[in-house]
Amino acid sequence: MQCCRVDVKAEGMFISTESLACLMDCADAMTNLRILDVSIKPEGGDVVYKDFAAQRICGARYFDLTLARDFSKPYPFMMPE
Repeated sequence: MQCCRVDVKAEGMFISTESLACLMDCADAMTNLRILDVSIKPEGGDVVYKDFAAQRICGARYFDLTLARDFSKPYPFMMPE
């Protein structure tokens, strides 16, 4: 099977769902591909985890912004410098 060609550098860190599907079909790409779900929900709590477990993209990992944020900043989802 021929792998599709996706120019990830041209698309940036965020790629289209079509490009993601194309990459996921290619076994070679999956060895270097990392998919992170960084969803947040206004209601907070474990709702996000339950949604991730029920509807995640196969192979995706959950990245919890509530734990990775900069706690010294007044805004809820400021990333550390």
